[in-house]
Amino acid sequence: MSLKKVIQKELAKKLSKSESTIQKYESGSVTPDIKTLTDINEILGVTINDLIGLGNEYSRAFL
Repeated sequence: MSLKKVIQKELAKKLSKSESTIQKYESGSVTPDIKTLTDINEILGVTINDLIGLGNEYSRAFL
């Protein structure tokens, strides 16, 4: 089993979601609600900006 699959499985369990839902979030075919984004943020230790692709480079452009 790949590391990616293990992480998806663990994340699904912690979020009380199916693995297929996590895969859909990752592929962009389904968008998680803000509560789920916040939960993912806390579980993975990243910001919501990181999750949606607006990391530090984007933030610095506006400073």
